[in-house]
Amino acid sequence: MAAAAAEQQNKAESRNKGAKVEASPPPEKVKKQASSEKGKAESARVSSKEGKQDQAKTASTTNVSSTGKRKASDSVQSLAQAPTGVKVPKAKMVKVPGGIQYEESMMGKGKLVKSGTKVVVQLQRQGKRKAEGPERQNQFMVGLRQVAWGLDRVVVGMREGGQRIVHLAPEANDAAVAHGFPTGQALSLQVTIKKAS
Repeated sequence: MAAAAAEQQNKAESRNKGAKVEASPPPEKVKKQASSEKGKAESARVSSKEGKQDQAKTASTTNVSSTGKRKASDSVQSLAQAPTGVKVPKAKMVKVPGGIQYEESMMGKGKLVKSGTKVVVQLQRQGKRKAEGPERQNQFMVGLRQVAWGLDRVVVGMREGGQRIVHLAPEANDAAVAHGFPTGQALSLQVTIKKAS
């Protein structure tokens, strides 16, 4: 009976060893599982990194678009304010009692012309589309009627460097504006303030 019991015990131990062997996976399988889990983790990390990069690109594109809109808005506002030293868009004709009409073509950036200001003006005949003929310069004190009344009046409010297209009726062209220009008849001029002091 002792021999039979010993044999049964040996069989039981053999079955337990087999179960342990089956429960414990081979080293190669363990390595493969670890490698697979590592690969999944790396893939998840790369995917997360790419997602953050895409978000950053989207945010950057939005910022650029917003900046472009702000610049366009600033440009329109700047044009509307007609900054000095820059050509202005086609302006409406301004009528002054006494036979004077003018339109701004350039906003000056220097000293403001007013009564008592000494100015040097550059004058040129204005044709239907552009200035033509020789350029003349004249110097006078504003408000003292040293030149035609229309020219004396129309330079008030301009700045040094500014330019106006001026149309004088015969009554506004009652004296010389500069050498070589007719008096007592309708006259169209391009008037530029070269110096104001």
